[in-house]
Amino acid sequence: MDVVAEEDFYGELLDRLTNLYLAMLAENLKLPADAVMFGDDWGDQRGVIIGPARWRKLLKPRWARLYEAVHKAGKLVITHCCGNIADVVPDAIEIGLDVLESCQPEAMNVYALKQKYGDKLTFWGGLGSQSTIPRGTPADIRREVRRLCREMGRRGGYILAPAKSLQAETPTENAAAVVEAFTNQDA
Repeated sequence: MDVVAEEDFYGELLDRLTNLYLAMLAENLKLPADAVMFGDDWGDQRGVIIGPARWRKLLKPRWARLYEAVHKAGKLVITHCCGNIADVVPDAIEIGLDVLESCQPEAMNVYALKQKYGDKLTFWGGLGSQSTIPRGTPADIRREVRRLCREMGRRGGYILAPAKSLQAETPTENAAAVVEAFTNQDA
């Protein structure tokens, strides 16, 4: 609620957090890693939680500073973000996002995003952890993995993975089907 009712306070809070992140990032960038992974759920199933306009005004410039620090160190930026953030994907690309992790098909059309932004962004995920994996059949899982490889994997820029970790309600045979489909190209 502070983002609406107390925007000045919210902005100051974000500035302090950004400065804290930058200090931690300075230390982490010394590690021999190729990328830095951030996590901040900007969306829920319906869209950007604070709305695209507020995200652009309040979060985008601060994340731009973090992404810039990572790129200056010669590393890639990976961000985990749940939910439907389709409205701000172009903004995230603009400020330097290299890999979007948790492409959640229950929240956004991952195939449309890949088609539209696949030349600018790597997508990670896409296999429905709230739909296909727990509620589909092993055949459904194999079919969707083939489609993900065929459509999302076209011209690179895709990391095959479940959208989220396997949920407790996932039947054992479906969990096995995920592993088998991921390891067997003929699945």
